[in-house]
Amino acid sequence: MAIRASCSACGAKFKADDRHAGRTVACPGCRQPLTIPPAESAATVEPDRFIDPFAEDAAALDSPPVPAPPPPPRASKAPTSKPAASRPVVKKPATKSPERKPPLPPPPAEPTFDKEIVAGEADTELGDSQFPDLSEEDLAGEALSPPKKRKQTLSAEVTDVPTASPRKRRAAVERPVTIWRQHLHWVLILALAPLVMSTVWGGSSDIMEQIQLSLDNHPEVNASAVMESTSLHDAAMQFPAHQLDGAFLPADTYWHWGFALASSGLFLSLFLVMWPGKESRVPALVTTGVVTGTIGILLLLGFQWVAFSTDGVMVRGRGIGVLLFYIVKFIGFSYRCALDGNSGFLPSFFGFTFGVGLCEELCKALPVAFYLTRPGNRTFREVCLVGLASGVGFGVSEGITYSSEYYNGIHDPWIYVIRFLSCVSLHAIWAGGVALLMYRNQDYLEWAWESVFFFVVFYLLAAMILHGVYDTLLKQDHELLAVMSALVSFVWFQWILSRASQEAGES
Repeated sequence: MAIRASCSACGAKFKADDRHAGRTVACPGCRQPLTIPPAESAATVEPDRFIDPFAEDAAALDSPPVPAPPPPPRASKAPTSKPAASRPVVKKPATKSPERKPPLPPPPAEPTFDKEIVAGEADTELGDSQFPDLSEEDLAGEALSPPKKRKQTLSAEVTDVPTASPRKRRAAVERPVTIWRQHLHWVLILALAPLVMSTVWGGSSDIMEQIQLSLDNHPEVNASAVMESTSLHDAAMQFPAHQLDGAFLPADTYWHWGFALASSGLFLSLFLVMWPGKESRVPALVTTGVVTGTIGILLLLGFQWVAFSTDGVMVRGRGIGVLLFYIVKFIGFSYRCALDGNSGFLPSFFGFTFGVGLCEELCKALPVAFYLTRPGNRTFREVCLVGLASGVGFGVSEGITYSSEYYNGIHDPWIYVIRFLSCVSLHAIWAGGVALLMYRNQDYLEWAWESVFFFVVFYLLAAMILHGVYDTLLKQDHELLAVMSALVSFVWFQWILSRASQEAGES
């Protein structure tokens, strides 16, 4: 027989098997200890049943009432009236007098819980018509936590709310520094200052004029050998000091590697300081920069080699391989348009955008895509830093290549400042903007052929156009407009960064 009882603290009603009578359990509603009353005591909780004295058959009732103990013997008394002979006699069950009810067990002792803390846990109360069964865990008494331990746990939870933690107090003290560090990305536009000053003050003299002047100052040098050299590096090696007059470094120097290390350390320090973070960013940033500066450059050189090697080759057929072949040929055609000195503005812009811009921005974006597809939560600032590091790696590697082939033994020191500071910052701005676009919309980060077109359009196209405009203007000798396009690139990056900051709920 099930015992029905109610909690005296929260009023929750439940039922338990009669074999658990007299046991102390935890109330399902408020988790306070209570004692299950005996079966005969719990039966009094149920409302009195009404039995029709004129019912034809007492056995037709749904559930017979709980039999009451027989009343004590009384003196016989003559009835005043007799029932009719034609009607079956149904006697009312003897009702229990209030004074003879079995005494209920005493209520459990008032627990020593903190009432202000426990009051919020008894908000859910079962309706009067529901009698949930007690679980075996409750009946076993294991769910009943010791009052002392329960009180300590709840008190700790409440006392943490009004009292500020040391971490919050420290953050409040460092808030001005944090806000200042969050705006350090404006240093990227300051790094463009050497490029701006070089444009305003005028660049270096023409290379051919510099070579001719050096030949006039060094008559012992074979002029024919210099003019027939296949590269500027070979031409500079013909002079006594392996450099032209006015050059900063000789052609066979390795000082440009030192400039590359200095540039990498400078930008890495900036990225570690400008946006405070909880975890160390050195492994991710260094790995991204190294991967882009090595594998990315090799991938770019591979694109160029395949593009120029397939010149004049035609393939017929269908499939992914044929499609990739003609995409590479298209990139090669774009490169030729970009490098052709006789091409106009539109062909040059087409070549620098869909040849140079596409390949370089793709090489810088792939490490960011790998970073975003790894498991874990990423913030927009972390993703942007990885993009900036990828751009720095590419810009530094490009500076090493240009220095060894075009600058060493030829140019003045100012070209190294522009290449390892301004150009690196510009590559970082483009790559950082692409990283933010990838973070805000990650629908096309799947490694599938169907997503390649949308990957280029939604993530790379803006940086490709800015890249193409800058290179085309430099090629067409519009240095001032090229500098303006570089400044527009930073405005574009700042606009995407502010949009991401607003979406993240920052002011």
